[in-house]
Amino acid sequence: LLAKSTSPQHLRDRQIVMSMLDEGVYHHIQLQEELPMSISLILLEVIRRCRVDPPQIDSDFYWSCAAYDLVGRNDLAELLAQSLSADKKDSESSFSYEGSDSQGGEATPEDPDKDGLAALEDFSSMIFPDDNRIKEATRLLRSSRPLFLRVPRAVELTDHEYERSKQDKLLLLCRRSIATPLGRAMLTLGTHRMLSSDQLLIPDIVLAGRVPPANGTLALDMSSCPPNFRIWPEFHNGVAAGLRLPEASSDGGKIITRTWIKFNKPASQSTSNNSTNQTPPSYAHGGFLMALGFTGHLGAVKTS
Repeated sequence: LLAKSTSPQHLRDRQIVMSMLDEGVYHHIQLQEELPMSISLILLEVIRRCRVDPPQIDSDFYWSCAAYDLVGRNDLAELLAQSLSADKKDSESSFSYEGSDSQGGEATPEDPDKDGLAALEDFSSMIFPDDNRIKEATRLLRSSRPLFLRVPRAVELTDHEYERSKQDKLLLLCRRSIATPLGRAMLTLGTHRMLSSDQLLIPDIVLAGRVPPANGTLALDMSSCPPNFRIWPEFHNGVAAGLRLPEASSDGGKIITRTWIKFNKPASQSTSNNSTNQTPPSYAHGGFLMALGFTGHLGAVKTS
């Protein structure tokens, strides 16, 4: 086993994993969706080999939590986080694996899409390693990444007609994507564990396509869409994010307070007219408040 862990091939695999983290790859799904198959298969095989024999957390060359997450060893990532948290308990910079690094609305390596699907997929892969149904469901319900857009080009099509055909295909894919919050709400219902200082992030709905082979991004032309094309999808997206919270009857009642609800309110923006502060309508936040009512947390805003 020692020879296996120190073999040149194994050392190269570990270096490749660290290089993927440097390039912003925190989940193997990114490889499948952002790289050609010929390259992603090689990197996925590297991840598989490192999953079988990763660096031990009690060794001198242990990885970061993000590296263990990338190769699917969430058990070691959580053990490492608990160990670091215990060692730095009295320090303000202590790291908590279940804490949130998402202040300001930024995604984290543990949840790059801000929708809770990555954690659900990781945990299910540990419990059911041979069952890919959860993995496939999360792939179908993810709305925060550009859609894979492949449109064959006929010889007789002009450049303008080909671009129009890509927009037509992209519109069909986006109509499917804006319906995903409904299924995501059912899949992630009550699965989010959080601290009172955490901010609940609402995932994006990306209306854009990723065109091979260069993987360039093509935005949807909204001129042909009705004005309310994004209103109800954004509302349902906020509901889906709010339904990830635990019910008020459980421990969530101690975390979701009036102060926390106000903390998750969209920030006001300054306008040029009379320098007044006005908050633009946030349909996602409206859906989030509706989800708080469903879970029994909206009563926390009452004043005694």
